[in-house]
Amino acid sequence: MAVKIKWKKLDGAVSEVIGAILMVGIGVALFSILYFIVMSYPFSPSVPSVDIVGSIEGSNIVLEHRGGDSLDQNATVSFIVGGTRISNTVGFFLNDTNGNHRWDIGEQLVYNNSSMTNLQVEATVIDTDSNSIMIMTVLQEGKTTTIPSLDTSVDTISPYHQTSSPLTVYAIGDPGLNNVTLYYRWSNDNWTVDWTTLTYDDFEGGFGNYSDGGVNCSLYTGGTYAHQGSKAADIQGNGGNASSFYHTNGVDVHSPGYTCITISFWFRSEGLSDGHDFFVEYYDGAIWQTVASFVAGTDFVNDQFYYEIVWINETSYTFPSDMKIKFRCDAQNNSNDVYIDQIYVNATVGEGDSENWYDANWIYRKKINITGQAGAGPNYQVLLMIGETSGVSGAYFNLGGHSSNFPSGKNIGGDLRFTNKSGTTSLDFWVEDVSGTAPNRLAKVWVEVKDSLNSSTSIYCYYGNPSASNASNGTNTFNFFDNFDDNSIDASKWTTYQGTWSETGGIMRQTSTGTADPKKCIATSAPQSNYYAIRAKVRPEAGTDADGRAGLSIKTSAANGESYNYVFHDFVTKTTEQFLDDHVAWGTSYTRTAWSFGTWYWFEIYHDGTNVRGRVWNIGGTPGAFNSWPRSGRPGYLALNGGSMGETASFDDVFVRKCIAIEPSYSSAGAEETYIGGGEGHNWIIYTGDTNPDLNSPWSWSFNFPKGVGYYEFYSIGRYAGTIEGAPVSADARCQKM
Repeated sequence: MAVKIKWKKLDGAVSEVIGAILMVGIGVALFSILYFIVMSYPFSPSVPSVDIVGSIEGSNIVLEHRGGDSLDQNATVSFIVGGTRISNTVGFFLNDTNGNHRWDIGEQLVYNNSSMTNLQVEATVIDTDSNSIMIMTVLQEGKTTTIPSLDTSVDTISPYHQTSSPLTVYAIGDPGLNNVTLYYRWSNDNWTVDWTTLTYDDFEGGFGNYSDGGVNCSLYTGGTYAHQGSKAADIQGNGGNASSFYHTNGVDVHSPGYTCITISFWFRSEGLSDGHDFFVEYYDGAIWQTVASFVAGTDFVNDQFYYEIVWINETSYTFPSDMKIKFRCDAQNNSNDVYIDQIYVNATVGEGDSENWYDANWIYRKKINITGQAGAGPNYQVLLMIGETSGVSGAYFNLGGHSSNFPSGKNIGGDLRFTNKSGTTSLDFWVEDVSGTAPNRLAKVWVEVKDSLNSSTSIYCYYGNPSASNASNGTNTFNFFDNFDDNSIDASKWTTYQGTWSETGGIMRQTSTGTADPKKCIATSAPQSNYYAIRAKVRPEAGTDADGRAGLSIKTSAANGESYNYVFHDFVTKTTEQFLDDHVAWGTSYTRTAWSFGTWYWFEIYHDGTNVRGRVWNIGGTPGAFNSWPRSGRPGYLALNGGSMGETASFDDVFVRKCIAIEPSYSSAGAEETYIGGGEGHNWIIYTGDTNPDLNSPWSWSFNFPKGVGYYEFYSIGRYAGTIEGAPVSADARCQKM
């Protein structure tokens, strides 16, 4: 603040002048204190005042700003047409005529919907800064379409003992569903684990087995946010118990000898900000314990239905005579809601099936059989070619389109996970490459198999989890790995010998054009033993000497860089790949179609104790057999060979793996298994002996008992548009094939 003082000659004493100046100073100081206090106080944003008029113009829904404050483009807009909602930001629908990225007077939001005849049309605008509703209106009265009931089941099979084939299997369901899929599983010893339903609530008749905890819990009756029917439990805000509902009466899980409890339910959130969550809590007779939490932005997003299963094992929790379950919200405010529906609480005295299924969030898996070879041992890296769908050529097996997030590129693992034959011990893997376009992509994936591959074994590939994070990791998968992604040579991994080596742009480069024989980048932290191969992408960049070379090396001396090598040789004709013993002799050469400067190639080399073995192939191609050159063993390191006669070269994706003459390899894949809720287990597969899914009601299949005699169980899954029925808590029907 500028304070202006006009000086003039005064008749008063000097002290009066000084006093006047002091009063001005005090005034300035008081203003500064007031300014600090007022401006430091954290005011909440005010609610905008805005006049919005809605209309329907042909196939367009139009919201026009007629007056008042402008709105930020990040305000949210929802249109509901016949019960179907579309939500986005103001900026998504805005006709921004003045280009200032705000919704101003005279500007319109426009949403085109080609079919609104006889349907109810609603519109809502919410200012996100103040969390206030600007308009909520019905623009057209009409029908509100609803999703058909997603409640199908396989009809009871009678008689239980079946002696002839095929058997007609029927499913009961709403004829409005798009399709119904039949699942089955088989056993030769009737291993079914029996589950008891302790409580089930769909809230159609009220809270049922639950009590609402207080003012921030209510019975929702509007239909849109109920997974089935029209009602669900609604919890909001962060009021502790007031934001919860819980079992009214305790349930005895001690006397029956239960060993496992599962809680399965559907939920949907509206308005939750990232980082806010809700909990499932368990009362063990003494205290409430959180057994599961679900975080917005991490485990779920708004405006979608989710199906979850929570496992509670007696090995981790006390099973009392008065067990209770509670659902509690911890959101930002009372405009943030979580709707819970169709809650099953089940228990078993058996072992349950969570013990041999990796994680209930992964819905599908396939058993992958690996052919072992003598001498392979444990921790061997095996390459799998995995197809996104059955339409992919070159795949060893495919995921049937059920991967929720199929790998999209190098080192992007999507929702893939791998375990050993137990089904639960996770295995490290690395995605080398993904080719093709969705839905026909092919992923090359290296998996480190922990079990010994001296003999054949199996692993599992899991998929079908839309919330999975990337788990591809080359460092964990291989005995040595570097993809040069940090723009700095890692001194703990590499030692250079002659040449000019640098790591830039995600690539290792040798750029010296001077004569220095040889130029090596030595992997001093990699294994030095026989039967460890170094593989890398090599790109020759330039050179004019007939004795030029670039490739890979083994048995490298850190003192003088001398190695056994497999390289591109002759940078004039560019048609030769060849073995080399530095400063001793050139080995066997092989003529190939001309290689090119500036093009990447895969190289691989290892020593088997008697011979140097090397090969090179085009990126995206198939590696051929190793070429061999007799050379006695000696100590030394694996290395990159950057030339000697003025040539330059680049390197990428270097990894070291176990490698024997006849390698373990993929053999076959089992049928797809599906996780089923409530602990009823796994080994469920889609029936393929008939048209399945059945696209039209009535739903039926001609079942030919593909496993022969034994025990069969069945359930069905219905689908309407993008909404899928949850798996049941137990098999719908059973029979025995005699």
